[in-house]
Amino acid sequence: MKIHAAILNAVNTPFSVEEIDLDGPHAGEVLVKVEAAGICHSDGHLVTGDTKHPRPCVAGHEGAGVVEDVGEVIAPLQPRFESYWLAGFATRVRGMAEENPA
Repeated sequence: MKIHAAILNAVNTPFSVEEIDLDGPHAGEVLVKVEAAGICHSDGHLVTGDTKHPRPCVAGHEGAGVVEDVGEVIAPLQPRFESYWLAGFATRVRGMAEENPA
């Protein structure tokens, strides 16, 4: 599928919003339609080169959205659950039972 992402192509250059291809979710993954996202000060380290991430890369590890699709997962996630995450991991999924936190 085609999505838009803020891409950092090189150190000390601005992010570029580009259309890229994204596979559907694989085992252990979910596809989240992002409704809000943030770029924090640690993402600035990508720009300055203080972190050694390969480039090009997509920054951002904070966001909120709605689960659109799921791969084969252990947790009982289903499409339409609302979620928010930090550092690339879902930290809370609204609609899941409390005994099954994300």
